[in-house]
Amino acid sequence: MTRARRSGDLVIAYGKRAVIAQSVYGIGPQTASRVLSKMHESDDEFYRDLLEAKLQFITTRPYWNN
Repeated sequence: MTRARRSGDLVIAYGKRAVIAQSVYGIGPQTASRVLSKMHESDDEFYRDLLEAKLQFITTRPYWNN
């Protein structure tokens, strides 16, 4: 499935939260779906998971081979 298709499917399923998740640096459709699939009882938990995913991306990015 293409990246755009996955992104669109997330927006259809999760709405505003999917758009917010994918606007965070380093979070694409795959990571966004992982974060969105977790049960968040509050917005703070949701944003905390987004921050953790962003920090994970920043710390591991230098070790990737392009």
